[in-house]
Amino acid sequence: MSPKRALVLGAGAQGVCAALALAGRGWAVTLVDEAPDALLRASLVNEGKIHLGHVYANDPTFGTPRLMLRAALAFAPLVERFVGHAAPWTRLRSTPFVYLVARDSQVTLGSLFTHYARLDDEYHALRQAGAGRYLDADPATLWEEIALPPGVSPDRCQAAVATPEVAVNTREFRALLLGAVRAAPRVETLFGHRVEEATS
Repeated sequence: MSPKRALVLGAGAQGVCAALALAGRGWAVTLVDEAPDALLRASLVNEGKIHLGHVYANDPTFGTPRLMLRAALAFAPLVERFVGHAAPWTRLRSTPFVYLVARDSQVTLGSLFTHYARLDDEYHALRQAGAGRYLDADPATLWEEIALPPGVSPDRCQAAVATPEVAVNTREFRALLLGAVRAAPRVETLFGHRVEEATS
């Protein structure tokens, strides 16, 4: 019996991961992109941040920060499943982000800290329920108020918050995914092809 076939349009991070996920389930996949290789555009030229939900404090439903947090904890296990081996997260991770709270912030400092506390509670509940680690790290908390860093004007910023949130090195991450695609026997790549129309 011949394998089921799938066509994935776009070889950015999502397209590559979709192709690897399908191939891992036995599908024969053709991955198509107009670029000369995979992961050369937005997936390469971006900040690479794996959001934990800090910057979505103005969502009164808490839906966006909850989604970002859950996705961040699922990110490393999913990537490792797609590539078929452990990833060197220590090498891939940036230094953690410190957020500054502007004096004219759209969210009050009290509301912001309430959001961070809720985010922290959600994080600990997810970890107790067996959620994955954050890029192979296990932070004790998602936030801590710290003194304003040197050179930051107290006239412009009212507080600083240290977080474990990081970005991945997009070049290193590209190499990780690219190696997996090239080694995947069920993934055929078709680069330098522009798709003008798709019909079922």
